[in-house]
Amino acid sequence: MADHDSQSAAGGALAPSVPDGSPRTAGGFRIHEEVGRGGMGVVYRAEEIASGRIVALKSISPGFACTPDALQRFHREARLTASISHPNCVFVYGAHEIDGAPVIAMEWMEGGTLEDRMRTGEPVPIATAVRWMLDVLEGLEAAHQLGVVHRDIKPSNCFLTAEGRVKVGDFGLSRSLEADVRLTQTGQFLGSPLYAPAEQIRGDAVDGRSDIYSCGATLYALLTGKPPFPGSDLGRVISRILTEDPAPPRQFRPEIPGALEQVVLRSLQRDRAKRHPDAESLRAALLPFAGEVDVTGTLPRRLGAYVVDVCLVAIASNLTMSAFYGAAVENWLAIPVWTQAAVGLVPIGYFAALEGWRGSSLGKWLFRLRVVPVGPGPGLLARASLRAVVFQLPSLLSLYPLTVLVQDVSVRGWAALAAMIAIWAFNVSTMRRRNGWRGPHELLSRTRVVQLPEAIRRARQTAPAPETHAQPAAGVPERIGAYRVLGLVGAAQDGSVLHARDERLDRSVWIHLRDGAPPAGELRRTLIRPTRLRWLEELRTGDLRGDVFESAGGCSLLDSSARGVRFEWPRVERALSSLAEELAHCEPEAGGPQSFSPGQVWLDRNGNMRLIDRSLIAVDGSELDAVGLLGATARVLLTGGQPGFELPAELPLNAEPLVRSLTGSAPPFASLDALRSALAASRSTPATVERRTRLAQLAASTGPSLLLLGAMILGTLVISGMLPSLMEVNTVLRELRRDQVAGEHPGQAPRPLDEDGQRARQMLLSYELSHARGPSIDASLRPEDRPVCAEAQRTFPDVSEADYTGALQRIRAERGENPLGSRDVFQQPGFLVIVFCAVVVFMWCVFALVTAWIWPGGLSFRLLGLSLRSRRGHRVRRWLGFVRSAAIGLPLFAGYFAAGNMYEKGLRVPAWSLFGLVSLAFLVGMGFSLLQPSRGPIDRVLRTRIVPR
Repeated sequence: MADHDSQSAAGGALAPSVPDGSPRTAGGFRIHEEVGRGGMGVVYRAEEIASGRIVALKSISPGFACTPDALQRFHREARLTASISHPNCVFVYGAHEIDGAPVIAMEWMEGGTLEDRMRTGEPVPIATAVRWMLDVLEGLEAAHQLGVVHRDIKPSNCFLTAEGRVKVGDFGLSRSLEADVRLTQTGQFLGSPLYAPAEQIRGDAVDGRSDIYSCGATLYALLTGKPPFPGSDLGRVISRILTEDPAPPRQFRPEIPGALEQVVLRSLQRDRAKRHPDAESLRAALLPFAGEVDVTGTLPRRLGAYVVDVCLVAIASNLTMSAFYGAAVENWLAIPVWTQAAVGLVPIGYFAALEGWRGSSLGKWLFRLRVVPVGPGPGLLARASLRAVVFQLPSLLSLYPLTVLVQDVSVRGWAALAAMIAIWAFNVSTMRRRNGWRGPHELLSRTRVVQLPEAIRRARQTAPAPETHAQPAAGVPERIGAYRVLGLVGAAQDGSVLHARDERLDRSVWIHLRDGAPPAGELRRTLIRPTRLRWLEELRTGDLRGDVFESAGGCSLLDSSARGVRFEWPRVERALSSLAEELAHCEPEAGGPQSFSPGQVWLDRNGNMRLIDRSLIAVDGSELDAVGLLGATARVLLTGGQPGFELPAELPLNAEPLVRSLTGSAPPFASLDALRSALAASRSTPATVERRTRLAQLAASTGPSLLLLGAMILGTLVISGMLPSLMEVNTVLRELRRDQVAGEHPGQAPRPLDEDGQRARQMLLSYELSHARGPSIDASLRPEDRPVCAEAQRTFPDVSEADYTGALQRIRAERGENPLGSRDVFQQPGFLVIVFCAVVVFMWCVFALVTAWIWPGGLSFRLLGLSLRSRRGHRVRRWLGFVRSAAIGLPLFAGYFAAGNMYEKGLRVPAWSLFGLVSLAFLVGMGFSLLQPSRGPIDRVLRTRIVPR
């Protein structure tokens, strides 16, 4: 035994048992077994004798204990790990010495490590792997906020709890952001090169993005069962990391979604500037893959996504057609049917490629929809291709009868409308709520459309109140054991609570000095829920007896109320949910319902909710049940303790019944379970307006109009050449039909046409009808005009360009004026652009005003599940929604209309200046709306706020 102890002291390692096999007792611990060994540390499972809790003891490996650098690194790890108090980081109970060797007592993790899980050889479910990585990122973000880079994220340093959650541990290589040490005295690389980024291997400075690489490599390993660059040759592995790109994960596991693969590969970029910028960004990118998505995409969202996709496909098809036939094509129906069929393949390629690769077309991406496979079968690419073919095949089959068999243009138009209705009826014929609204193309391809959860936007951090330890601690020594007393937190029910500093771990603690009260029981000592303070140790120094807890920091709910600190709804919802779950645990532990005091609710230094033990606060006589405590907490957090209560302007509509019941303006909840269910339902719906949702709303609102405007501008060249001809043809037809001229101008005798004048007009008609614009002119003819045109074509079947020019000059000379009076201005593309903008905006205004009267905010708000609130939290009424839509559209239309008038009057520079200013204001407003999704420029003027429904 003596020989073993001397070895432990010299080598820094602790033997787990004595020669007879029984656990070894040393330093207040009963050491059972060695459970892990790393580059410089050995971990043992041990029992803390005083408390009875199981801990993980970490000691320095033999060969490192006598190295000053190793000792310094070990102590730094203890302090850094202790400074990060987060539910997703392994908690440090204390620093100790056993046989002269430093050890760290840490939280024991029942579930082992992710490396242990990978060694089983069973594939990790994709959603499970993503959820584990989200837990890692949560803990990592807390470390980064303290300026700590982990530098050694890998599966063996990610620990599983008994509940299946993951915590980050082993901060042995961690450095603050400004630190610079990377090699041991032997020149060996610290950390695992299998999961290390290129800059860390090269010895360059590391930052938070280096941990992002390691997280991506760890997720890669969880998904595929191997690291990005596997191998036993260290030199070869390092060379590949520095020079090669990893193989795509889907090469080893085809069922991995393509979009998830892109997220992982972005994290593994050698250039850190191309990676996700921080842990929150990577977390937001992974969130849609964190669950087995089973929320069926709603029909309004699917319709909105389809409209966006159809507009994009229409533009792509027209551009493809123009590439073959040029911009002079004026009658698309005159193009050969096989060419139209080839262009019809554009939507098939569009949907098959995007939905097979990323699971979402651009429209579905905007509306947070995704195509997912149903049941076993081929990969998503094959299913998406079949889905696209089945969906587009009826449209392609209708091209031949519409283009070849139907010659009459007017009949062709009605036939096209009937075919479109029939195709739509076929596509929705099998859609039922019970089958997830799946159409024939989805049933045949075994796919369905699901709605992704909204990304959780982090609530804006409101600075918590300073730590409550300003009161002097009279009659208390400056030091109690290993703790330096800083001040008095407050009086307790049976003593006092001191704020002190643990100089061994450089962290704050609370010391509950008991005044004759019994110490914390075994249940309290082993309690490790994140909403409760961790019990650290029992203190016995002279006549002083007490319990040491981690320090919550921050301030109590009552102090927060006194300071008027108000929180936004996402943060309140998170705080209430955590507090409700804690209260649900308290009732069974106490054997039934309990009463609570508002002073027990505490906002810690990170803004998280804590429930302080009743014994740590002064008795104030207020008694509330669990539901009442949650209601009082909600009122204080939402109002900052101000008298009266108004609904928050940012409150989602779906959370309004919950808040009203909590705050007393509606019947209260009958039980804590009912309240927890309501909170769970609220958490499953968006709490804020995400930027992508706002982008989708803007796209659904203005996108079709902008796309229509773009198509009209692309056709400006065609229209500017065709419109004057149409005007001239109509004028000639009126002149040739003397009876119509007399009918349109009663009391005015028509001017008779001589034979030359009539011949000139017939030649003009024949020429226009027989050239490129003929089909378009023919489609615009009225029935009474057709005999006149037929007679002109029979009389002059072949009119040359010279004959046409002579006829045109003869008509002008006869009229004594330009027969195309408005031709000059309509031939100018600039004027047409302004006119088109004014027309499209006017159409958009009419539609927006009509829908805004039905749904405040308009149809796009209804499609995206958005609504409006006033600054006092009231739902916006119809008249205010109408005014909001008018304030957006009418100034835009007025500006374009005024610019068009200026242009027509020859004031081209002022016209273009006004047009540019109006367009710039519109674009700036759109950009500002994306930067502030819940409050665009008009919302700031009207003091409204966009909220989820």
